[in-house]
Amino acid sequence: MNKTMDLTKGNPFRLIFLFSLPILLSTFLQQAYNLVDAVIVGQYLDANYFGAVSASNTIMQLFVALMIGLSTGASVVVSQLFGAKRYDQLKKAVSTILISILSFTLLLSVLGVILTEQLLRMMNVVPEYLAPATQYLRIIFVGLVPMMVYNIYSGILRGVGNSRAPLYFLIAATAVNVALDLLFVTPWGVTGIAIATVTANVVSAALCVVYTSIKVKALFVRKNEFTFDKPLFKKVLLTGLPAALEQTCMYVSILLLQIIVSSFDIGTGQTIHLSGYGVGNRIIDFLHLPLFAISSALSAYAAQNRGAGEIKRIKQGYVCGLALTAVMLCFTVIPGLVFSDRLIGLIINVDGGSTTAGVVKVAKEFMFAMCPFCLILATQYCTNGVLRGAGDVLVPFANIITAMAIRTIAAYVCYWTLGGYIYAFYAFPLSWLISGAWAVIRFVSGKWQNKHLLEQI
Repeated sequence: MNKTMDLTKGNPFRLIFLFSLPILLSTFLQQAYNLVDAVIVGQYLDANYFGAVSASNTIMQLFVALMIGLSTGASVVVSQLFGAKRYDQLKKAVSTILISILSFTLLLSVLGVILTEQLLRMMNVVPEYLAPATQYLRIIFVGLVPMMVYNIYSGILRGVGNSRAPLYFLIAATAVNVALDLLFVTPWGVTGIAIATVTANVVSAALCVVYTSIKVKALFVRKNEFTFDKPLFKKVLLTGLPAALEQTCMYVSILLLQIIVSSFDIGTGQTIHLSGYGVGNRIIDFLHLPLFAISSALSAYAAQNRGAGEIKRIKQGYVCGLALTAVMLCFTVIPGLVFSDRLIGLIINVDGGSTTAGVVKVAKEFMFAMCPFCLILATQYCTNGVLRGAGDVLVPFANIITAMAIRTIAAYVCYWTLGGYIYAFYAFPLSWLISGAWAVIRFVSGKWQNKHLLEQI
C-alpha cells in the first residue's frame, strides 16, 4: 500500500491542496481530452459540425455521468475501508465494484448504439448534420466500457490517496487522442475523431489495470479472485446510486436547456445557437475546474476521516476547502471573462463569417450569465462533496434533484413567457443558490455525523 496517501493525519489545508492538485490536472486533462474532438472539428470543419458534435457530447455525458456517479460511490466505500484500516476487505470491494458497474456499462453501451439516432433527433439536430452526428456518437458508445474501466480505477486509486497515477495515464491518453484526431480528421471527418477517442480510452484503461496489478496489488483482482459480495454491493449502491442519479439529473437539465436553445435553429439549416451554447459550456467547464477538483478531494478526505472517526478534522477540512476553492476560482473565472473572445477563438474559427459571429454571440451570453455566480456553485459542490464522503449520501442526491427541478422549471417558464433563450440561462445560478443553501444548512446542523457506511459491513 505504499502508493497511497493517509488523509487522516497532518495539516488539513496542506493535505487537501496537495491531494487536489493532481485531481485538478487530471480534470483539466479530462476536459481537454473531451474538448480536443470539438476543437479539431471547429477548426478543421465548419461551425455547424461543432453543433452536431456538441449535441452528441451532451448525450454522451448523460450516460457517462450515470456511470461516474456509480464509481464515485464506489470510491467512497473504498476510502472509508482504507481509513478504517480494513485492508482485508478492499479487494472484495473492488471485485464487487467491477462486476456490478461494468455489467451496467455494457448494457448502457448496447442501448446507446441502438437509440443514437432517436436521441439526436430529440436534441433538434438539423437533418443536414444528423448522419455525421449519428456516426460519431455510435462509435463513442461502442467505447463506453474501456472509458468506464479508467473511471473506476482512477476513482478507487484516489479513494486510497493516490491521485497522481490517474493523472499520468490521462496525459498519455490525451496525447494519443490529439495525435490520432489530427491524423484521422481529414480523411474520415467526425468518424475519425470518434475512432481516435475510443482508441485513447482503451490506452488509459489498460494503463490503469497494469499499474494497479504492479504497484497497488491490494486493489488488483485476479481472475480466480473475482467475487460478488452482497453487503458490499448494497453499500456501493447506497452511495453510488444517489451520486449517479445526481450526476445524471444535472446533465438532464443541461440537455433540456440545450433543447430550448437548439429550437431557435429549427428551419434555418444551421446550428448557430446550439454551437454557441456548446462553446460556452465547454469554456465554463474549464473555468470551473477548481471546484470540481476540490470537491473530489474533500470527498476522499471526508471519507477517510469518517472511517477513522475524525469528525473534527472533517469540519476543519471543509472550511479549508471552501477557502481554497474561492482563491483558485479567482485565477480562472476573472481572466476567463476578460479574455472570452480569445478563448472562443481557440475552439472555433472566428473568421467564418456571419454564422460564426452568431455562435460567438451566444457563447459570450452564456459565459457572462454563469461566471458571476461561480462562488455559489463552489459552495454547493464542496458541501455536497463533504457530505457524500462522510456517508450522508441521500442529502446531496435530493439537493441536486431539487436544483435540477428548479433549473428546468425556471428555464422553461422564462422561455415561454419572455421568449428568449438568454433568460433561460439564469435558471442555473438560481438553482445553485437554493441547493447550495440547503447543503450548508445540512452541514451546519451536524446531522450528517449520524451516518456511517461501514457499520453494517
